[in-house]
Amino acid sequence: MKRIIAIAIVSLLTVCVQLSPAADDKLFVGTEKRDFWIVQAGSEKKVLNRIRFPHRIYNTPVVANGVMYVATERYLYAIGK
Repeated sequence: MKRIIAIAIVSLLTVCVQLSPAADDKLFVGTEKRDFWIVQAGSEKKVLNRIRFPHRIYNTPVVANGVMYVATERYLYAIGK
């Protein structure tokens, strides 16, 4: 169900992205345009934050043990506590 929501949000953002993980009613979406979007899950478009990375994001973010891993074309970022 959350992947279907991700596709709808992606259409609203009109960017090329991969399906994103969802946590705490938020979707995490990386793009080839170097943007990392944090979007509220739901039927309405609500962008919570946008982070600009120095390189393109080609992969789906991965969450493991409380850490989110975001791989760009050059680096792997670990975001967590």
